[in-house]
Amino acid sequence: MIDRGGTENGRFAVKLFPRHLHWSQAKYGADFLAECVRRHAMGLILLERRDRLRQAISYCRAKASGRWRSTMDGADLVPQYDFAGICQAYFLIGQSYAFWEAYLHMADLPYDHLFYEDLLDDPRPYIASVARQLSVEMPNGGFETNLRLQRDSCTEEWAERFQSDAKSKGLLAHLPKKVAPRNIKNLARFLLKKQMRIGQA
Repeated sequence: MIDRGGTENGRFAVKLFPRHLHWSQAKYGADFLAECVRRHAMGLILLERRDRLRQAISYCRAKASGRWRSTMDGADLVPQYDFAGICQAYFLIGQSYAFWEAYLHMADLPYDHLFYEDLLDDPRPYIASVARQLSVEMPNGGFETNLRLQRDSCTEEWAERFQSDAKSKGLLAHLPKKVAPRNIKNLARFLLKKQMRIGQA
């Protein structure tokens, strides 16, 4: 991963999601990020979106179409509005941000905290952070990218529909993971302060 994310000047950059750390821990019994910090001079950037509803909608649309970036050719399928899918994505996004806040705090790792919306018109704070943490000079001149926002009128229609549906439909029916089932054995464990068994109902 480091080799593929590396450049000729010996620097590398890796984009991580919580699932990557869970996977490396389960597969190799190691915390990938902690190993990188231990072996290399590292800098961290936490990139967050304020508008989590539209982030959830973008995720659902990309998942349905296979088009994760504006430069990708997606499938011909037109994504259909999915209340349950947006709910699940919203919950997962919240869990992801909560994970990073807890992880970075407990590991006492310094990081730059930037917001996606703030960078749309001016990406220089992000580029400056990357340049500083990679110990390279800040590029001069304007910054151009072939990436474009995928947000459009469909996004706004879904957001409005979701906000309406959220008032009348059960949000908790669409949690991404099931909680421990309620049964007599788990109730007894709870009362005796023993660990509850997690499983499918």
